[in-house]
Formats: sequence, structure tokens, C-alpha cells
Amino acid sequence: MRNFRDFVLAAVCVIAYAAIWEMALRMVGVRYDYSFYQADPVLYAKYRPNAEGWEVKESENFVRMNSFGMRDRERTLTPAQGTTRIAVLGDSLEAGMQVPLEKTMAQLLEHILNDKFTGSRHSIEVLNFAQGGATIAQECLMLRDRVWAFQPQIVILFVGSTSIPTATRQLSASDTPFYIFSGGRLIPDPKNQPPADSSSEAIRQHDAVSNLMNRYRLLLLVRKATQDGVDRERAKLSFMRRPTGQRQYNPMDTWFQPPATAEEQNAWYVAEGLLSLAIEDARHHGAEFWLASSGTEIEDNPNASQREAFFKEHNYGVTYAENRFGVFATTEGIPYIRLEPDLLQYAESNMTPVRGFFNTQPNRGHWNERGNSAVACIVADRLLKGSDVLRSLAEASSSVLSDSQKSTP
Repeated sequence: MRNFRDFVLAAVCVIAYAAIWEMALRMVGVRYDYSFYQADPVLYAKYRPNAEGWEVKESENFVRMNSFGMRDRERTLTPAQGTTRIAVLGDSLEAGMQVPLEKTMAQLLEHILNDKFTGSRHSIEVLNFAQGGATIAQECLMLRDRVWAFQPQIVILFVGSTSIPTATRQLSASDTPFYIFSGGRLIPDPKNQPPADSSSEAIRQHDAVSNLMNRYRLLLLVRKATQDGVDRERAKLSFMRRPTGQRQYNPMDTWFQPPATAEEQNAWYVAEGLLSLAIEDARHHGAEFWLASSGTEIEDNPNASQREAFFKEHNYGVTYAENRFGVFATTEGIPYIRLEPDLLQYAESNMTPVRGFFNTQPNRGHWNERGNSAVACIVADRLLKGSDVLRSLAEASSSVLSDSQKSTP
């Protein structure tokens, strides 16, 4: 009996101590990044449906995923009659976890395009499938396994400075699905190992624990304390795989310079092979495929002296990757949006950084609200000028409006 009383007393003390810590963390306004991911047998990691919590590393923003695990408002699988859908695939830049949902590039793009068709019987939905840390392989797998269920007529796939370094296992140590060439064909890497906790039951248990953790800051503190060391080491290793005796690999080199090794050239071949498969997939589904490149933070930095110093320090010249993606798009016969020149022009003309938040350095990290708005305007302008789908929609809308005006007494 005494042992039981001691156990109860100890439990009460632990709970009281934890409650005091929890209240203290809340009173002083301390927040930690919340858990938004779950394991997946295909993508290996994806956003958790209905997950919600704070993003605090850059800005402080409350994020809520929809029931499909998208950084988006709630959607239906089947579009309403008269709705044209655009699917956005990308990484953390396009996901926009650092800004309110209505200020993300995808939501602003949807608003801009719908304004152009005001008065017609048509509407446009921009569905955001972008996900933090997504590789080209994950974007292409998401297109194949998830996106087509929503019946988009246009697909925009964004590539960025990490797209090539994360394309092969030789350059990246990330736990993502990889592809290799075998017999001239692109196939899944035989070394791929889906997460052990990607079974339905394991995912259910993980989601329950993650949702509970997101409710208490003390648990988030424990999570941060136990995982930060591992995350830092992974970050150091993820882009530095190189056989002994060769130079240390800088992933930025792949963006600004031609491939210097067989490994880098192979990464380009794999990335372009995956994009070709995605383009073929889009044509099979009768959808337009657009390629867009979102470059590095230095490229849209409005401070000319900082840009010049950076390029001089690293001996960088013309941005190799953006030009190569442009050549690739021309060869494949698809439209290509190179964001950085227009984004830099916006930043310079408005004398404002398009990246950075109150708790970070300006011109660093992810797009802020101004950056998201500028990108939405750039993409909308290119779509309205170059999309056959939107051109047909505009012609149909004009015809309907004309007929309506004729029938008006």
C-alpha cells in the first residue's frame, strides 16, 4: 500500500512539475517548430493530413494542413463544373510555411487568375502539392500517385538549387527515393528502403503521438533537444558525399557551374530523365506541363554590392542550371519560367527584400509575403500569355459574355 502511495505521489509531482514548465513556456511566449510530417511508403515522407501548429524558424506563422495533407485550403477530389485546375509541385519555397495561407504564392496565383475571368462562368483553382524538402524524384512520384486524382489541366513543377544535388544517392545522404539508369532506362534505385514505420498501423500511431506533441510546448522542447543534434549532423552530411581524396562538394556549384565530375553529370542526367517522365505522364493525362526555376537567395538580393562580392568570392559567372533547364524545356517542347531575373527586378525597383523575416536576416531564407506576391504575379503573367488551356478558357469566356450581352434587352 505504501509503495502505491509513493508511486502516486511521484506521479503527481512529475505532472505538477511538467505543468509548471508548460505554463512557464506559454507565459514567456516560447514556441518551437511543430511536427507536420508522416512516413509514406512511396514518398518516404509527406505532410500529415490535418496537422497544425507553428512554424517559427523564419517568422512566426500558424500552419494547418488540409485533409489531403496539402499546404492548402480544403479541396475536393473532383473539381466543380466549369473549374480549371492548376497543380503546383515544389519544395519549401512554394509550400510557403512561413507566411499565412492566403499570402502564399499558390493562393495569390489563384486569386490573380480568377480576377482575370471575373464575370465568366469559369473558375480557376491552384492546388498546392509543394512540400518542404521535396526532391525531383518525390515531386514526380507525387505527380504520378497523387496529383492526377484531382484532375488538373495544368501542372507547374518548380526546381531549385537543391534539385540536382538531391537527385542521386552519390551526392545526397537524404532518406528519399532515388533513381538510377540501367540499360538506358531510368528505374528505382535497388538500394531504396521505404521507412520502416510506413505501415498503416505505424502511421496511425505516429500521427497520434505527433498530434499530442503539437499540443504541448514542453513535449516540443524535448523533441527539439533530442533531435537537433542529429538534424545538424545530417545537414552537414547530406550534400557532402564524396569519395576519399576528392574535393569537398559544394551543392551551390551545381547551380552556378557546369558539372565538374561524373557524379554531378550523372545527377543532371537523372534529374532530366525524371522530368522527361513527368512530362510524358502529363501528356498522357492531357495536361499542360510547365517547368519553373526558383533560384538562390543571392540571385534576387537587391543589394548589388553583396551580389557582386558573392560571385567574385566563389568565382561564379552565368547561372548554369537555369540556362540548362531552359535548353531542356525547349528540347522537350514545354514552357519554362525562369523566376530570378523578374524577381530581382521587382526587388530592385521596389527597394525591398523578397526573402527574410523579422527574426532572420533580410534577403535570406524563404520568400516573405512580398516575395510570394511577386512570384505569383510573374507566374500569372506567363500563364496568361503562354498557356493554351487559359487561352481557350479566355476565348470561351469572351464568347459566353458576348452572347449574354446580345441577349440582354
